Amino acid sequence: MEVCIQLNEFVSVLQEVLKRGYSLSDWIKKELGGGKTYNGGDETASTLRELNTEFKVNFGALNQKVLNVPRAPARRIAEAHDVPFALGRVAYQIQEDGILSADVACELLGREYVRLKATDHAVPTIESIELDFAIKEGQWIEYLFKKFIRQVNDCIATVTTIEGLLTSRDIPIERVFMTIHERNELTRGLIAPVLREWKCSHRGSNASTAALAVTEVILKSPNKSEKAKLALTKKIDEVRTMLKRLQSTLKTVDFTSWSSREMEPVKRMAGDVEESLKEMDSPFELMSEESLAELIVQVILKESARLAPLEKGSYLIVSSPPPKYGELPPLLKDPYDFLERDIKLAKRRDDAHEFLLKTVEKVHKALLDENKSPLDVAINMIMQMYDRFEETNKPNIGELLGKLGSCGHKEQADESKAIEKVDFDSLYRLLSDYFIENFLKS
Repeated sequence: MEVCIQLNEFVSVLQEVLKRGYSLSDWIKKELGGGKTYNGGDETASTLRELNTEFKVNFGALNQKVLNVPRAPARRIAEAHDVPFALGRVAYQIQEDGILSADVACELLGREYVRLKATDHAVPTIESIELDFAIKEGQWIEYLFKKFIRQVNDCIATVTTIEGLLTSRDIPIERVFMTIHERNELTRGLIAPVLREWKCSHRGSNASTAALAVTEVILKSPNKSEKAKLALTKKIDEVRTMLKRLQSTLKTVDFTSWSSREMEPVKRMAGDVEESLKEMDSPFELMSEESLAELIVQVILKESARLAPLEKGSYLIVSSPPPKYGELPPLLKDPYDFLERDIKLAKRRDDAHEFLLKTVEKVHKALLDENKSPLDVAINMIMQMYDRFEETNKPNIGELLGKLGSCGHKEQADESKAIEKVDFDSLYRLLSDYFIENFLKS
């Protein structure tokens, strides 16, 4: 008897699928875990494959957990929002997983259910198909509000550093390359693949609707697409200005001495910037995933202080606050970057001298090599800070040697070689005093 009931239900489902114009082979492949395959080894295809795997591993259990949801509270949720019972079951489980409240989750599920109906892709009113729809949409909700927001949160420091381009006066060419690379890592390596996969898995949608869904998560305003659209469109001019600065800086650089191999990534970067600039003139609804990702990055810049999710636990973890919007840390790529950062931090410390003394020692040791003397390294440290703090009263090498000369002298080891003896403790204290005296008021 039970077998007959299951067979009858399968026949009903099959008839409904064929009646609505679905391809039977595509539907079977989809239900059995097949679907679109991606060829090639490019970064986007790799990210899409990772997304598919992640869904199965991390969120695939939702279909099992939903089966154990108590029916009474799930039905109350569904009736309160006037949606099918299956949506109430998934919304209840999303709340149990600590992602969103059942009411908010049900509103998001219901909105997609209504959108599909409005675009002639209505979900068949068969409980098993409605449950399948709700589970797959619930997996997206759990991914976006949990894993994706953590990935974005990990990129806050990089994205905040990128914002410095909008306020700095001169952009070194190395900084331009670094900025384009880091933006591409975020836009083309993370956000654009998510938009593309969302569009592929939501029938009748486009890149702009995917961008609105992602931006709602960043703004922590689920089910408020108008607010998300306003936030994105406001950033178009900002992105255009930033891209023009990058483009103009690239055009001023003399690449005549560069080899063809060295020029390949430069041409690719310049092409990415030019393509993004053209896209900024397109209507919002027609923008590509990459251009919409650029706008989303700018929204992240403004919302970065609010993105970090509150962890549940028995301990209160106290850490330094994220940088305020517009206050930028230096790029920490080499020892000079750490020295610049700690000189700025020393301004707010009572123990500025001792604090900076430790940094000076670490940086000096990191920069020492066989080809440079300790005094030469110390002079380079001072000259680098004059450049970074944009001080105009830069001393000459003779003046610096006069100040630091007391820390070192040369001893004759044999007839052919003289060894430079340096009192490192005195050298580090002189450097620390020099930085405090000349840069703490900058």
